[in-house]
Amino acid sequence: MGRQGERESPLTRESKRREGRKPVSHRSRAGGEMPSRRRIAETPTLWRRILWLDQEIRNGTYPNVQRMQEVFECGRRTAFNTVCYLRDSLDAPIVYNRARGGYHYTDSTYGLPTVFIREGELFAVLLAEQVSRHYLGAPLQEPLRRAIEKLNQYLDDSVRIALSEVADRFRFFGGTGLDFSAELLGDLRTAMRERRVVRIVYYSPRSDAVTERAIEPHYLDNVRGDWMVVAWDRLRDRKRRFMLGRIREWALTTDRFTFREELDRNQESEAAYLADYGDEREEIVLKFDEYQPRWIRERQWHPSQSLEPQEDGSLIMRLVASAEADLLRWVLGYGHHVEVLSPRWLRERVIAEARRMLAGYGADG
Repeated sequence: MGRQGERESPLTRESKRREGRKPVSHRSRAGGEMPSRRRIAETPTLWRRILWLDQEIRNGTYPNVQRMQEVFECGRRTAFNTVCYLRDSLDAPIVYNRARGGYHYTDSTYGLPTVFIREGELFAVLLAEQVSRHYLGAPLQEPLRRAIEKLNQYLDDSVRIALSEVADRFRFFGGTGLDFSAELLGDLRTAMRERRVVRIVYYSPRSDAVTERAIEPHYLDNVRGDWMVVAWDRLRDRKRRFMLGRIREWALTTDRFTFREELDRNQESEAAYLADYGDEREEIVLKFDEYQPRWIRERQWHPSQSLEPQEDGSLIMRLVASAEADLLRWVLGYGHHVEVLSPRWLRERVIAEARRMLAGYGADG
């Protein structure tokens, strides 16, 4: 795969053409010539000067270094550095017009990457970085962290918030997902966008086996911190979820696929329970004793759920889903506070699991 080169601005090309000429001293003119290339530290005040310079150029006033010094009460070198940063770091097509005594753009369509953000909005982004660390995984955390650091550079000191400040005041608890490569995430996004088949080498803990498969990735889910790709599995000829942390190897192919109605995202989310789904939807009816409803009523556990309070204080929940393993684990988590009324297979699975648990602790208890 080739590596893209850096985009060369018109000003850079002009500088190369003039290479070899004696540089003009910064002190040679009142209006100022183009400064030589140098590394400039980014600060909020620098960004304010950049915005002013850009606006003045667009207004056709041909601003120069002397005018910038007057407006911002800054030194000559600081003003020159501002022009240098606009040219070299923001790739602006800015040149000095000797006849007009000021700067202008050679390309009127150029635009600055301006940032407008409030303190509360920045704080929400910072909080998202902390959430990503605990629940989304490192492949998404690092790009978000870099984006936050860039945002912070262009804000006034009064609204700047350090990542450490959020980390010191907020804590997150919960399971962490399996590690996976950021490159894998990027390749899957490309495959979904271009409708390309992906060949994967996948480990299944249920069978304790590694198999090679060709999948048609449709979208990504994050369930309790684990990223999964929802895809059509050509090996099994059915829809499947594959955890990214269990994909050992992968490769994008040139083979294309068409969108499958069976993997419509809205229908899929309505039928599944967490990361689990079966072949057919059916009504699940659960009865919670008088102790548990106060917690059950606090959340929406499934899009199709309905709650029916009973006179004795118990609560009946109804939902329609096509799931098995995750639903069974969720029901077992409530112990004797819940009873499965239907379907029969789920009731029998809970009874069988309860008997195995009892046998494991000893029937004489």
